[in-house]
Amino acid sequence: MKKQLLIGAALLVTTGMSAQSGKPRPSTNEINLFEKIAAKYDNMYHSSEQPVPVAKEPRNIIQSTQLKSASSTINWMHLSSSMNIFSVYENSSKPLQYNDELNAVSFIHRKSTTYPLPIVYTNTSASSGAIIAMVTTDCGQSWDSTCVWDNGIQFARYPQGAIYNPMGNTNIANSYITAVGPVTSGNGWIGNFAASKKLDATHGSGYNNVASTLNNAQQFFPNTAPFNYNTLKFDAPNFDFSATDDGVMRAIGMVMSDVNGTGPARKYRGAKIVKGVFSSGGFNWSADSLIIAPSTISVSTTGDAQLFEQPRMAWSENGMVGYVVHIGCRLNQSTVTTAPQNTGFQPIVHKTTDGGQTWVLLPPIDFTQPAFTYLINHIASINTNTAISIPLFDPSEGIDCTVDKNNNLHIVSTVLGTSRQHPDSLGFTFGFVNQGETYSYAHVPGARPYIYDFIGSATGWNLVVVDSMSSEAPGIRQGQNGFSDNPWSATSGTNNNEKIPSAARLQLSRTPDGRFIIYSWAETDTNFTSQKKKWNVLPNLKVKAYDMNTNLLSNNKINLTTNFNPISGNAQMHHISPKCAFIGITGGGPGYSLDTKLPATVSNNQSTPLDQNQPNDHWYTCADLSFNFSMYDPAGLNENHDALKNLSLFPNPAKTILTLNFGLNSSTDVIIEVINLTGQSEKKIQTPGAAGTNNVTIDVSGLSAGIYFLKMQASGEQHTLKLLIE
Repeated sequence: MKKQLLIGAALLVTTGMSAQSGKPRPSTNEINLFEKIAAKYDNMYHSSEQPVPVAKEPRNIIQSTQLKSASSTINWMHLSSSMNIFSVYENSSKPLQYNDELNAVSFIHRKSTTYPLPIVYTNTSASSGAIIAMVTTDCGQSWDSTCVWDNGIQFARYPQGAIYNPMGNTNIANSYITAVGPVTSGNGWIGNFAASKKLDATHGSGYNNVASTLNNAQQFFPNTAPFNYNTLKFDAPNFDFSATDDGVMRAIGMVMSDVNGTGPARKYRGAKIVKGVFSSGGFNWSADSLIIAPSTISVSTTGDAQLFEQPRMAWSENGMVGYVVHIGCRLNQSTVTTAPQNTGFQPIVHKTTDGGQTWVLLPPIDFTQPAFTYLINHIASINTNTAISIPLFDPSEGIDCTVDKNNNLHIVSTVLGTSRQHPDSLGFTFGFVNQGETYSYAHVPGARPYIYDFIGSATGWNLVVVDSMSSEAPGIRQGQNGFSDNPWSATSGTNNNEKIPSAARLQLSRTPDGRFIIYSWAETDTNFTSQKKKWNVLPNLKVKAYDMNTNLLSNNKINLTTNFNPISGNAQMHHISPKCAFIGITGGGPGYSLDTKLPATVSNNQSTPLDQNQPNDHWYTCADLSFNFSMYDPAGLNENHDALKNLSLFPNPAKTILTLNFGLNSSTDVIIEVINLTGQSEKKIQTPGAAGTNNVTIDVSGLSAGIYFLKMQASGEQHTLKLLIE
């Protein structure tokens, strides 16, 4: 059983943790995560795309046939192609979107080698910059394609977008496809595009290879003066895209001093929320800056802000509650000595409750709270003090956000331990040697890449441990660990020697009502890698679910790409829709299932090694998935624990009095809570516990007959036992 844990909330079964003294020892090597992230974006913004050959036999993608996996009911189909993989490079983009009002799915990408444009460009970079939208209303049985951007001097890149549906409309012919992204001229970044087109015919004028020429259908926003609408300057709006019920289309870009610079020379300053509002057949686009105030961010001695240039955002279904998330070091000098755990790279969150009219900076996560004991005990401590661990959120594996039914924010991420406490070195992490390879994670029990879901609410932050991964992303630049194992060719970047990231690409989806959260990630079974190395070189796409009503993780984890040859072990560059279709709930009480359809894509090619400049295929699934939930999971109670041991209840069933027996490794306070089937707390007790055997008597005479759960917490561990009241 893989580890799953909710800290600070109710109802779960947990596993053990390694004690502070039992943490794996790092090697003398250190990894500069700041440089690793900068390398990704140097590659992204300075890629040297090469001309590609024209395919001799075009593929018919309009009425593609579903292809069935040999050993599962998860079906994949060939959706389309692009001239290279950079169409889906950025895992933070949202090119794949499900619209629940129309039951439609859209996918935005750069054109394939065979997609016919009305003008044949001699410049391959120009033709590869045309943007195509794919649309289906039957979950992928059939697709229509339409061109939304085509410009011979302004080449679109890294596109994302969604369907705009007028309020109350149920006919897709009255809706519009929208797309945004950065623009290059082939010699640097010159601005950004925003495009739209009405989907007014099943196979007619709304679905053709000519981008709309209507007013405001194709808009270009330069990044040098004069700017559109006087002040509308923004960079790279390829992070997140949302279409909310208020009819507003939103993307998030960046505010930089020089988007064409490399590394710190870009001088990243904050986020730009790009907002499209429908008007008279087109969209009026505006942008609001959310600059990180210098008074809130730590700055190195060289003057560089301790901030990753990867803004994220998430919005509620009605578009009123929104969050913008940065990863950086909050400036609070008192924490350097009193709470060093809080000095590292963690979420810096702004929130709006009025659709973006006003924003408030939320308090930081306090990692000294008991809710984060599990995390602190599972990351490396700093090099000078084994009692101090400073969390560092790891964007290299992907970070994603969503808003749940309670309008609370979810941030999913892996977390590393900072190796040095000095303000200039908070971006450094340890290297761990495992069978001759140096990794960011030790890849031993208790020290793997854990997927965490941080849930923010008005009462503070909670933590869900979603799962652990057996692999991590190999390096993308020569000299980085795992570079030689990275399955992509090295033909891009500033020096034309960088590879594409083969990362987990952590992403989130949710049901339209926000009750269920879906997690996705790409992971390799390292039993099949060369010498069983822990690099993510043979990825498969995994998904798992979480229920906000019961605070439970699904018991099952689904592998979406097993035994389907084109993508099994080759599930590169995946995307899931930020919303999924809610089908229903089967069962009830202690055991039930969520039935859903989750749109997902995988993008790869058949080259060996994978060639980032060759045409790539986009594969699509919208499989029927069932996630199983159980209020009582006996398997979780049989694992070994470090702090809590030998839990038992007597009598069970009980009528008036019951006794909880347990063992503790050391003296600590114990919190005991009785919870009903709806997740409500019926009784809560806090009592001191002593090292050795303990027993606590609990009065349950006031409880109605039925099924309950007794949750116990001590030293950061939580355990749940099923309780019957007669």
